[in-house]
Amino acid sequence: MITSRNKTLSVWRGSGSTFQLNRSIAFKSWVNAVAYSDCNTVVTGSGDARGPFEAAVWDATTGEMLSKFSKHAKPVKSVAISHQTGLVATADEGHQVCVWQLKSGETVWCKSIPRLNASALCVFD
Repeated sequence: MITSRNKTLSVWRGSGSTFQLNRSIAFKSWVNAVAYSDCNTVVTGSGDARGPFEAAVWDATTGEMLSKFSKHAKPVKSVAISHQTGLVATADEGHQVCVWQLKSGETVWCKSIPRLNASALCVFD
């Protein structure tokens, strides 16, 4: 997967040295973070100065959005996914970390953590 400042996520398929573009997904703002699971699920974090500030779950094969999380007030800069627990973690540049349900997009919890610089999140299954 490749994100770019042209507001797209490109999903590539292949192996070895041969890859081809499988799907390109357009966004309303920059794609800042991507996490991929072995279950063909992609989680994205997006947002620029104008918004929208969102995280979304996508089917990597079809490009269909499966759920969306829109409770961040700043651009989402980091995402992590756990298929074992069915949870997604997101962090924004405003120091807020949220955990939400993978399938429904329902919030489990959100917490503001002062002085947090969440440039990377990791979920241990």
